Amino acid sequence: ASVLQAGLATGGALHGVVGTLRRGLNLRRCRLWLRTPDGTRYTAVTTPGDEAEFPGASPPVAEWVRRGLQREGIPGGSILRVPLVCEDELLGGLEVVIPAGRHEAIAHDVVIVVAGVLAPMLAATELSQDLASEIALRTHEMEAQRSFAAQIVDSLPVGLYVIDRGYRIRAWNRKRETGTQGVSREEAMGREIFEVLDRQPRDLLKREFDRVFDTGQVQQVEVASSASGETRHYRITKIPMRQDGEHISHVITIGEDVTAWRQAQQRLTETDKLAAVGQLAAGVMHEINNPLATILACCEALSLRGEAPPPGERHTVAAEPHHTLLEVVREELNLTGTKHGCELGECGACTVLVDGAPVLSCLTLPVAIGDADVTTVEGLARGAELHPLQTAFAEEGAAQCGYCTPGMLMAAKALLDENGHPTRAEIAQAISGNLCRCTGYTAIYEAVEKAAKSV
Repeated sequence: ASVLQAGLATGGALHGVVGTLRRGLNLRRCRLWLRTPDGTRYTAVTTPGDEAEFPGASPPVAEWVRRGLQREGIPGGSILRVPLVCEDELLGGLEVVIPAGRHEAIAHDVVIVVAGVLAPMLAATELSQDLASEIALRTHEMEAQRSFAAQIVDSLPVGLYVIDRGYRIRAWNRKRETGTQGVSREEAMGREIFEVLDRQPRDLLKREFDRVFDTGQVQQVEVASSASGETRHYRITKIPMRQDGEHISHVITIGEDVTAWRQAQQRLTETDKLAAVGQLAAGVMHEINNPLATILACCEALSLRGEAPPPGERHTVAAEPHHTLLEVVREELNLTGTKHGCELGECGACTVLVDGAPVLSCLTLPVAIGDADVTTVEGLARGAELHPLQTAFAEEGAAQCGYCTPGMLMAAKALLDENGHPTRAEIAQAISGNLCRCTGYTAIYEAVEKAAKSV
């Protein structure tokens, strides 16, 4: 009754069952054998005064549990061994010595009934213990993962905090504690962001968060601050977070000190070193996959020359008669998407479209094309909308180092303008003059085929 009331077969309750059986049935022996958690042996639950041995050798517990119900006569009574089985699982056994007499049969039946009650209770207890162990293990793993994630966030060389839709702070990394306002994590957590970042106008800050919540787009701005006594530049990025995978629930804000980068950029602008590095890279780049290609591309990205002309506008350029179309496009119009490659007409990296036809700009003189329309890779996109070829190249992984990609795109565009449904062989023929040392061409073919379905 105590076991049933407790719901689980605990140690104290089982001792109570054994003691009650032994006293109530006047048993000379009452032992409850329980399987150990590892299942290798059985341990006994007994009471003081239990007779240790009787005439005749008792078989090992594991053996008689497997045999099933057994009854053996001994001087002055009988030994009854009842296996405790639940859903074919051997959980243990109940071993009793019943004294001879007129109540022997009743005692036998009572022991059988008690064994039938104990078996499912023991099974439920084992399951509960297994579940408790599993929960404890999972909890420990989750805590370890949470701690590890927190350490990663705290190790980032940027200030980071997270707010929910109520504008309350839910995460605040250690870098924020050492920032210009120096607010500790304990002070910040749970408070409205406007109470903590009180130097910023509340309405402005709220609009920035609302824009991310409403649009789901990453927002990024650069600001200058003199709060520390010197002017520092920071890049502030606000990122939408979807806790349930669907709706925006939080906004992650990352603040990065870009002062050193700004200063370096300014130094590059004030010297002629950038142009020297670009000329050196262009002069020795005989292989498309040469590491200097990366150097040149990076240098061009940092160049702060005048802005490139918008696509579709006509410009008059005064150029030396011996300058190639490649030189004019890159150096006079600052359209640096078209790449210097071999400058021998063999690699295709400099491909542009002249009146819709692909030409090698490194071998073409501007005077030879007159008033023809020239399209470079910058003219593929329409504002923020990429051309289907550009989208397909990105989705299919058709670019690795990316140096040959502008020429590939222009050759592919000329093909699709003429043939909206090219075969694999026709695609291969169209870009046969464009060399790629990274992708092996298969991804490029697949990207062109994918774009053909959208053009």
